[in-house]
Amino acid sequence: MHGGDRGLPLIESAPTFLRENSDEEQANRDGLERRKPQLLGRRNLLFALFVATIGLAWLGVWVGRDLPTPDQIPYFHKGAGLEASRSPSNAREANKRFVRLADISRFVPKALVAAEDRKFYSHFGINFLAILRAAYTDIRAGRIVEGGSTITEQLAKNVLPHPGSLIHQKLQEIALALEIEHQFSKKQILEFYLNKVYFGSGTFGIYAASHRYFGKSPKKLDLYEAAILVGLLPAPSRFNPRHDPQLAARRAKVILNDMVETGVLTPKKAQEAIMTGEEQSRADNCLSLSNRALRQSCGPSAKTSRQRLASH
Repeated sequence: MHGGDRGLPLIESAPTFLRENSDEEQANRDGLERRKPQLLGRRNLLFALFVATIGLAWLGVWVGRDLPTPDQIPYFHKGAGLEASRSPSNAREANKRFVRLADISRFVPKALVAAEDRKFYSHFGINFLAILRAAYTDIRAGRIVEGGSTITEQLAKNVLPHPGSLIHQKLQEIALALEIEHQFSKKQILEFYLNKVYFGSGTFGIYAASHRYFGKSPKKLDLYEAAILVGLLPAPSRFNPRHDPQLAARRAKVILNDMVETGVLTPKKAQEAIMTGEEQSRADNCLSLSNRALRQSCGPSAKTSRQRLASH
């Protein structure tokens, strides 16, 4: 009896021990099943990072294989050589005239930054928010209606050759813009930009443009004239004041409004500039009409007479 009593617990405890081992093994299996997605997720992430690294390395080689540095671009280090003590004798010389920012009306850079790149003084060459906003606007419109390029990117575009695809060009512009921002001050970037861009009517640079459209040096440009010139930049032929004075005037009002929105100009000053511009436009129209009437009434000899009087 005592022997049987001692054996019963042993017989009864065996199934309990086995059940405990079974439960532990099941728990381990359940834990492994739960960790499988995590392990797979980590592996996928590591693989994605590896592929991204290879892709970025390849992209860097593709973009940079023929990308010059600012030091390799002659325009960036011959600015002083483009200056001249005498007045240019022809349009070609005027297009090469390099003007320092101190010799340009203060209204020009203010209008430029307000209209083209409001974050110019705070970004590092690229404005990703502007790029995304422009992309969204263009997609909604179904065509390109807004650009996201900074002034620095536009400068890079103007100094780079563009033999490759559009994507390759854009990536090179971004890469060079970063280099330009690293190497030059904001003041220098504005100088380079204003002396390089196309203003229409065969004029490149602020010196040639101010003489072409207003017959004066860049230093003497008033607020309205600065707005007219900056307004030319997106579409020089369309907003040309010689081809379409009314459209150019409307564009100048947009630039002045941009300046008001950015706080560099008061609404009162903007309105005064518009009134001054309109008065000057009316005076120019009257002069044009009087010259036309003089030619019609006096014939070709009128021009010769005016030239003779002007020479005395």
